[in-house]
Amino acid sequence: MPYWTQILDKKEGSAQPNVNGQKLINILVPMVDSEIQSAISKFLEVVRKRQDGSFEELPELPPPLDEQRRIVARVEELVGKVEEVRSLRQKSYILYSVRLVAILYKRH
Repeated sequence: MPYWTQILDKKEGSAQPNVNGQKLINILVPMVDSEIQSAISKFLEVVRKRQDGSFEELPELPPPLDEQRRIVARVEELVGKVEEVRSLRQKSYILYSVRLVAILYKRH
């Protein structure tokens, strides 16, 4: 029986359904294959390295997790664009400040 089906079958209450500890003891939790666990671990390790500036390529993930690789790559792309916008905003602010000072200096 799937994990969530077991939870739903054991829940009690209507306003805030819950499953007590005694019932949780009897719920079977699915084990993820050790190869999938290893692939996830390696993937997360590379993601962390990339956050620190590494250019290491993201490893492949087995289905159904393979879509996560594309999502992480897209998020990294968007973060890069945010950093670029921040840099451009800072440069714009500096140029504006310099021009404002030049305008004010000419008036005096």
